[in-house]
Amino acid sequence: MSILQVLGDKTLKGVARRQAVVAEIMADGNALAEIETSLSQLDEKHVATILEAIEEITNKRLKALGVGYLRLAMPFVASTSNSCRREASRIVGNMAADFPDEVAPSIDSLLANASDEGTVVRWSAAYALSRIVVLPAYADSPLRQRVEALCETEQDNGVRGQYEKALKKLKSAARNAMNDNTENKYVGSNAVYEETLRTRRLVAEMNTGWHDEGEVREYLRQITGKEIDDTVRVFPPLNINYGSGVTLGRDCFLNFDCTLLALGGITIEDDVFIGPHCVLATEYHPEGPTTRHSLLTKPIVVRRNAWLGANVTVLAGVTIGENAIVAAGSVVTKDVPDNMVVAGAPAKIIRTIRTEQ
Repeated sequence: MSILQVLGDKTLKGVARRQAVVAEIMADGNALAEIETSLSQLDEKHVATILEAIEEITNKRLKALGVGYLRLAMPFVASTSNSCRREASRIVGNMAADFPDEVAPSIDSLLANASDEGTVVRWSAAYALSRIVVLPAYADSPLRQRVEALCETEQDNGVRGQYEKALKKLKSAARNAMNDNTENKYVGSNAVYEETLRTRRLVAEMNTGWHDEGEVREYLRQITGKEIDDTVRVFPPLNINYGSGVTLGRDCFLNFDCTLLALGGITIEDDVFIGPHCVLATEYHPEGPTTRHSLLTKPIVVRRNAWLGANVTVLAGVTIGENAIVAAGSVVTKDVPDNMVVAGAPAKIIRTIRTEQ
């Protein structure tokens, strides 16, 4: 019996008809071709039955169906029929892991269905989206932010649960990616982790007890692994998490209790002086709740002859221009041009520096 004959058999109804279609697809290697050929002749009810049968097979993994079945189903995600939208969305969700590169064309329609008035349609869209967003190809795409937003606004517990499950999985994956070593909570490489341990040990030694300027410079040579000119002056304590990320120029000065979070690289050029309690942080976290446990970095550069006042914070990716002045207490989130005075949180340009008369 062909699929068309099954659909035309008036003695078969509901579940029995669907099960008969399932059996035909399972047994007939040419079932897809038959469906594709006859699809335009079928009414909405029969199309929905075929989609239900494909969904059952892919959900229960009764048989490994080829990508042709996914391509058959995807256009119906945007159908005007709720039954067809529902089943097609579930098929996309069921087959996404097998064919991750194929599901992209359905995402816009799934997102549209995710705002539908019908709870069942929204649930089916959430089911598919939650299985797509956790795939490596989509985990860092804008889809993640869309799913987070849908999770925040969805009122139905069942629908929201689909999103929450996916976001929890993403959060767990991000933590695992960052934590190659269970003791290491913020870097994803054992080599980097070992470097942070080495740095922290040397920094603790430098910051403990009395050391003259020459001894401090020797510690800095060991901490950074670079030559430190004899004109460099640092007043401990100085906090550094990643010594090899720090470069200090000639005749620069760092006052008491500065912090250099240097995984992204910090370059302090010649003649720079930095006031007490300053923080230069090359490291930051993504905004999204599910990705916040991962770590991103951008370098910081302080150009020649710049001056950072007390309690200044410089954030990742910022360059402080040559001769620039950053007023005490400022939070610098953007590049500072050469020869400018900036102040505030966030720091803004106040004026051009005054030259000596």
